[in-house]
Amino acid sequence: MSTKTTRSGGKYTGSHTTIIPEAAKILDEIHGWNFVKKIALGLIKSTKRRGGSQLRLHPREFNGPAHGLQITISKGGSLQEVYIYLEDHTTLKYVSHRLEQLC
Repeated sequence: MSTKTTRSGGKYTGSHTTIIPEAAKILDEIHGWNFVKKIALGLIKSTKRRGGSQLRLHPREFNGPAHGLQITISKGGSLQEVYIYLEDHTTLKYVSHRLEQLC
């Protein structure tokens, strides 16, 4: 597992490469799943929360031409949207369940 807070190449797409440091382990795990097509990282935003809160994941499904999960990752005063694109819609529930186990 890498300790850097940037990810690019492989399944990672888009122009944003920086991730919330505490989310690195989770995103590295997701990157290894064979049913994940790509991972798109969003901007890291600052919130008004206190710095000591625990890591939280809020997954939401999206469907249409692509299937996957929009995950809001928050830790302390930082928030980041990550989009996980899946090979097929039948794996949505399974991926949601695996994400719950990671936290």
